[in-house]
Amino acid sequence: MEKVAQVMPPHAITAYIYFSTATVPRIKTERGCTHAEAFKLAGAEWNQLSEEAKAPFVQKGVADKARYDEQLKMLKSEGYFLLGDGTKSTDYDPESYKRKVKSGVVKDLPSPAAATMAEGKRRSDGTSVKNPPEGAGSRKPSSGANRKSQVLAK
Repeated sequence: MEKVAQVMPPHAITAYIYFSTATVPRIKTERGCTHAEAFKLAGAEWNQLSEEAKAPFVQKGVADKARYDEQLKMLKSEGYFLLGDGTKSTDYDPESYKRKVKSGVVKDLPSPAAATMAEGKRRSDGTSVKNPPEGAGSRKPSSGANRKSQVLAK
């Protein structure tokens, strides 16, 4: 019996992930540190937060867990589930929503959590991630010969 590939619901996002998504960019901007250092500092900050301060993130995590459980239940009973944008999971080809990563295959699907996390993302210069500033991404490539002549000149 051949197993049929199907699109699975995106896993639930935890309270800590919601917190770190909101906190890491702020820490990077304030302290000018690397992404990895900002994650370590965010983890330390999370551990020192009171239950009241964690509550908004916990609520988001609980809501996303409920979304995941509902989508999984619907998938088992109906054979499909509804995505955050209202479309059915059977409308998508499972192979087209996979991307290769070092650890294996990850399924990419639009989800309410992804949409929430994408809102308000900003670069360190204050511009929106969705709307890059004029001329962004048009870096002039440097040639290896140019770098060699700079090193030899010193």
